[in-house]
Amino acid sequence: QAVFSLSGDENSGFIQTDKDKMAANVLMDSRRVLEEVTHQKLKLAEAKQLLQESDYNARSVLNHTKGQCSDLKMTWVELQTRAKILEYLEKGRASWPEFGAVDADVKNAKKKASGLKKEAAQLEKQLSDLAEQAATKYDEHVEKLSKFQERLAQVEKTKGKLEDLLKKHQSVEELINTQVDQTFNMAAILQEQTEGMKKAQSALSSCCVAMVMLHQNIAMVTEERDKYRSLVQAAEHTMKQIWSRKEQGTERLLAQTAWCKEAYKVLSQLSGVEEHSLVGKSLTVRLLPPDSSCSISPLLTLHFREHLPGGFTLEEAVVDPPSLEVDDLIKVAVETNNALFLVTRVQERFFTHMPLLQEIEALRNRYAIDYQAAQSRVRVMLGEGGRITCTLDIGKGYPGAEGVSLVETTGLPEGTSLQDLLPSASDHMTLEQWMTHLTTVCSQW
Repeated sequence: QAVFSLSGDENSGFIQTDKDKMAANVLMDSRRVLEEVTHQKLKLAEAKQLLQESDYNARSVLNHTKGQCSDLKMTWVELQTRAKILEYLEKGRASWPEFGAVDADVKNAKKKASGLKKEAAQLEKQLSDLAEQAATKYDEHVEKLSKFQERLAQVEKTKGKLEDLLKKHQSVEELINTQVDQTFNMAAILQEQTEGMKKAQSALSSCCVAMVMLHQNIAMVTEERDKYRSLVQAAEHTMKQIWSRKEQGTERLLAQTAWCKEAYKVLSQLSGVEEHSLVGKSLTVRLLPPDSSCSISPLLTLHFREHLPGGFTLEEAVVDPPSLEVDDLIKVAVETNNALFLVTRVQERFFTHMPLLQEIEALRNRYAIDYQAAQSRVRVMLGEGGRITCTLDIGKGYPGAEGVSLVETTGLPEGTSLQDLLPSASDHMTLEQWMTHLTTVCSQW
């Protein structure tokens, strides 16, 4: 049991107990110790800084003193040497001392230098002693600093504990104040709890009625759930059957698609025509060569226009490469609206001119040539800078019965003519042989 005693003004309503007094005393002692710890921490930091500054100053003074001693020694020797030289120069050559006297002076100078060296050694020893003393002092300062750091760590640890203790005392004080406030409100709280109990009993009776109704509803919902579950199982069984049929149909469709692709490939090889692309109302087909030795497979693009729903008319056609001359075939096909005629005739012409086209495509990589398909001629630029132009006429039966002949030249030097370019035997010369011969002759000019 706690004994309460009123203190202070009656309006303040502040109540103290023996535990409160003890907590207040501990709190005040904790704050006082915390302030002392903080003050000691500041002193340790200042001492650490002073030790570091004094160590740095001592080392700087020692190094500076050694440097000054060395500089003074060298300066004294240089001054003595210069003074002797000036003294002998003023007296003249006759008054210069003999070698024996010089040896005596040198011995005296050596004795003085030896004495000075001993003094310098003594000074160096004193400086070394001072350095050792400074190093000892520095080690002592470092040791003191480490001890101060350890004490500082202990103080910080104690500070943390005191701060935790202070927080605990503050929480205890708040709890005590809360309990005191609640003690004066117990009667009102008890009355409120009694009224709440009555309301809870009334609500409990209403809940019992509601629970009975809920059980009835749960039974009805369970029955409906069982019905829907049976329907769902039947639907799942039906879906599995449908899915199995769909998979079987998909497998058949894939097999048929693969067979169609293989059949289309075989038909393309047999007909020599393969679909390349279909863009809008333009169909592009590839004309396949009869064997794999041909590296050229021309593309024939057919452009159509729609004049009636479902009816198309051939409007234009383009061949790639353009070196294959088919303008006459395109004109006839457009006039008769016969795309099959155009594809068949272009394919036949391509197979007829295929050796020539292959030879021209191979020569383009080596010579500057221009193939004029309409005139069945080849122009080539030769000589230095390509200033000589030769025109070769290709016979209709080339490379069979008819051959190649030189029909025109431009840019020849003065005094030369077309006859100078003709070989000794030009019968049955191929286009490549003509190029090699003309290159050899024109390279002289």
